[in-house]
Amino acid sequence: CPVYPGHQRQGIRIGNLAVILPSRKVGDFIWTWVSDCLITNKVLLLFREAGLTGFTVNPAMVKLKTQRNKKLIEPPTLWELVVTGKGGDADPISGIRLIYTCPHCGMKKYSSFRNGIIVDERVWDGSDFFTVTGYQFILVTERVKELVTRNALTNCVLIRSQDLEWKSLSRPEDLYGKQG
Repeated sequence: CPVYPGHQRQGIRIGNLAVILPSRKVGDFIWTWVSDCLITNKVLLLFREAGLTGFTVNPAMVKLKTQRNKKLIEPPTLWELVVTGKGGDADPISGIRLIYTCPHCGMKKYSSFRNGIIVDERVWDGSDFFTVTGYQFILVTERVKELVTRNALTNCVLIRSQDLEWKSLSRPEDLYGKQG
């Protein structure tokens, strides 16, 4: 941002996601500390066989953390799950609203949710994987939930979006008053 240097945003990644794993043992889903989601070949195959929509994958560059005097083994093949489905703006009942737009760079900030994230089905594109405007939470349909449950996929917690709770001490609306 030309006026507010703090308005730096994560841009589009150049190249594929690179991760270092502490062990070759991984769950079906792997999460990075910035909420990137990686999936195994098994999961990708299940998603494709089920005809699930609203996602694409990119190959992830995977390395194993080297340990002294240990033989190097081949890391597992992982894929970055990229959600392409669009849920549009959340239903106003969620309490999510636009609270700030920077007039200089266009950065937008949204308020916290008060009643979970409620999808407005009138603006949702119908994808099985999707996000709502302003939030990176991966939302999924019952089809995805049933597939994950039926196949006992690991390292994934499914919570009804309307049951999500804002547990942070500060809410965006407290931080983004009139100044930005």
